[in-house]
Amino acid sequence: MIRHRAHSISTPARRFATRRGFSLLELVIVVAIIATVSALAIPRYVSALNRYRAGALAQRIVADLNYIAADAKASSAERWVWFVPDQWYLAISAPDPNRTNDSYYLVQTSLEPYRAYILKVSFEGEQTFTFDGYGKPDRSGTIVVGSGDETRTITLDKATGKASVQ
Repeated sequence: MIRHRAHSISTPARRFATRRGFSLLELVIVVAIIATVSALAIPRYVSALNRYRAGALAQRIVADLNYIAADAKASSAERWVWFVPDQWYLAISAPDPNRTNDSYYLVQTSLEPYRAYILKVSFEGEQTFTFDGYGKPDRSGTIVVGSGDETRTITLDKATGKASVQ
């Protein structure tokens, strides 16, 4: 004769084995834990995302300015650069490295992947400057970019022609 094992299990264990689902108290505790973790994690995530966006845009502008200077030097021709706060920057007569037929290079900073903004531009009081045929800018200046509370400052040195993030 075969005996069922259920008879050998103690009464509290048998009640636990036959129990189905979760109690309302258990669900409330889990939801409270998830809400607490989310309340701590979301602001940190947003802050990290803003740091990334501001840093990525600053690095992109530095790379683009160095590219435009190198293109001016390689072609021995002037390249005019214009910054419009909150929107975009444009290089006239500089070829777009992504599109071979364009005679200008436009970057819209408020779109993906950056979703950051040009907050302030000052090239000796102007929003424009020109790289000469030697790749040197006609004036020094700064560009401040940001996303949320995060900002980065880019400087362009007239003497060296190099852009860098401060």
